[in-house]
Amino acid sequence: MSDRAPDGDLGDIEFGGDAEEKTHEQETAESDVTYCRGLIQELAGIAKELAKRGVDPLVTREQEIRALLKAHMLDAHLDRVPDPKTMLAARLQFGFSDIYDADELEPLLTKAQRKKCLVVGVDGPAVKKLVETGVLDYDTLIEKGALTRKPRSPGLYIDRMKE
Repeated sequence: MSDRAPDGDLGDIEFGGDAEEKTHEQETAESDVTYCRGLIQELAGIAKELAKRGVDPLVTREQEIRALLKAHMLDAHLDRVPDPKTMLAARLQFGFSDIYDADELEPLLTKAQRKKCLVVGVDGPAVKKLVETGVLDYDTLIEKGALTRKPRSPGLYIDRMKE
């Protein structure tokens, strides 16, 4: 909406009242959410058809849509998109791959723990058990350089929304 007076001069008169114009970023964000909601709705329709027929082309299309949805959500930096029409929400869940540094981990362990955790490399599950039991903690491991967390590709989950 224009703020110009009808004769083309800017005057003391404001047109449009309190209505705010949407910024390009707001329009883009709404467009991204609308696009993702369309993909969620198509996934819901495919799920219904799969339940009825179990047809292979639907499985292929579902995988394609999931890949499109995930890629678009990553590109648009959207970690959750609810769809009120289907009552489903798409969410990205980011995980980590843990990389332990044996040289930095060794001084943090007792001799018995070293036998258990340090083989030729680091026994990740054994170290995780020590973290789970409270013997070690991730912050100390990272701070001491014994652990580096490398992000993995995020997982896409479609959840039923609470009404």
